[in-house]
Amino acid sequence: MVLAGTLGVLGWAAAVETRQRADAAADLSALSAAQAARRGDAACQEAAEVAAAMNAQVSDCVVDTNGTVDLAVEVAVPASWLRVLDVPSARAQARAGVPMQVGSVPSRR
Repeated sequence: MVLAGTLGVLGWAAAVETRQRADAAADLSALSAAQAARRGDAACQEAAEVAAAMNAQVSDCVVDTNGTVDLAVEVAVPASWLRVLDVPSARAQARAGVPMQVGSVPSRR
């Protein structure tokens, strides 16, 4: 009973930690990609490099005509023994780019 409870808590903690890592990787990758887009560089490549440095993988990246970047990243559970508990990988989305003018409507893709 104690072992099952301990495993449950470890699985929950791993899921929370993985989700937080995914959120951080998505935010930083989107900011880096938006900055790269402003410079005229390959924004999605920049996002992939930043995500990889954070042990994440970009699963979707779209750069709008105004330089706004929408992306999604995925982060796997860090410890291989936790995969036995079937803790899923975490996915997070982020958007970064040029701030909108007051009263403007965001572009639709």
